[in-house]
Amino acid sequence: MQECLLVEKVLRDMPGGAQTHLALCDDGLHYVIKCPNNPQGPNVLANEFIGSSLLNAIGLPTSEWRFARYPSKHNCSFNFRHGTHVVLPKCRLHFASRVLTPSSKGRLYSYLPDLFIERVENRSAFIGALVFDIFARSLDPRQAVYVEDHIKRTFRAVFIDNGHLFGGPNWNFDVPGKSALCLQRTIYPEVFDLASIEGWITRIETTIPDLLSIVLGAVPKQWYKGEIACLRDRLDGRAASLRSIFWDEISHYKHPTYLSIGRVHDRDARA
Repeated sequence: MQECLLVEKVLRDMPGGAQTHLALCDDGLHYVIKCPNNPQGPNVLANEFIGSSLLNAIGLPTSEWRFARYPSKHNCSFNFRHGTHVVLPKCRLHFASRVLTPSSKGRLYSYLPDLFIERVENRSAFIGALVFDIFARSLDPRQAVYVEDHIKRTFRAVFIDNGHLFGGPNWNFDVPGKSALCLQRTIYPEVFDLASIEGWITRIETTIPDLLSIVLGAVPKQWYKGEIACLRDRLDGRAASLRSIFWDEISHYKHPTYLSIGRVHDRDARA
């Protein structure tokens, strides 16, 4: 297990149902801390752990994370609200997602104007993230942040927040969810390419099944509730049938990429 950070100071609340907090840790860096007894339940930590590991394995950019804890219960300087009850976080392992900070080269953005989309260097990664999120049955839109290089006047997208993968906090793959697309949907038409889609599907099919047992076996037991072996089996099955799962979802006329499918087929026919 990697070295565990100590939370030195809680700075402020962060938005979201898991009631995360921004904190300064003993390595001098800032992290968003997600605790096992958060209102959404411990499985969102397992989702973060598994999602980050699998995204890295298939070559998609995501934020770094660490284990974190409080030195003692007396250092837990924030709490949760479960309805009318106030609950302290349990002082054990927490999930700490490193906050991306602007480098000396430029700023950090959570949203870009449409005119700047063409400056995102790794736009094709959004197709990979879409394929992955459909495989992983994400219930939330994909979140991304954009790191600026003001010398080259470009941006690099990094994907964050994997808490609602795998059918959400209850690992229910059958519950209806939102589109797995990033909210900034103008990025998709240009990169919606059949060869790219096929490449990402193949990468998931050939990479993830061999890793599932290792990754899921490394999840701390206090970070999930339920049968993690069942989750592994479900993901194995989805990887094996990903091609049909992907096309069944986005070929529906209500899916935001539906019109892109026709444009891609027309473009290939003209080539």
